[in-house]
Amino acid sequence: MNAPSFDADTIRLATFGVGTDLFAVDLMRIREITRPLPVTPVPRAPHGMTGVLDLRGAVIPVFDMRTRFGLPSRAPECEGQARQVILRLDGRCYALVVDHVDDVLTVARGQLRAGPGVLIGPAAEVFHGVCPVGERLALLLNLRRVIQQHDQLFLDELLPPSHGSGT
Repeated sequence: MNAPSFDADTIRLATFGVGTDLFAVDLMRIREITRPLPVTPVPRAPHGMTGVLDLRGAVIPVFDMRTRFGLPSRAPECEGQARQVILRLDGRCYALVVDHVDDVLTVARGQLRAGPGVLIGPAAEVFHGVCPVGERLALLLNLRRVIQQHDQLFLDELLPPSHGSGT
């Protein structure tokens, strides 16, 4: 069986859940997905950053999406489904803790609803737009905004750029 070909008219998205919400990110940003690794707390860390983890010698900031979006803590019985999505952005790796990882989708770019007017208010700052996933809409994360620019200054002072293999 041949691998499907992708072109400029399609995008591959990874979807994951946090609370009752469904989110999506460009698959090309994801380095790997892991079961939760131990996190070392960092005093005075930016909002939502729960600490750092050591992934094969690389120190990676960890952002819990529940904390970042002001949701209650994950129920203990749901901890087993939680995952750390390791992303690469602007030469640095980050880990997002999500409740569960769902699917990888190939989506026609024409199906994406993004840009001014799709979302308004604070949501427009954190999400690029939406994408249909079955009967639901997934929110397309703006990763740069999830890891706020004012937090970036702190991270720049705390950690050097990641120099991992392959990405």
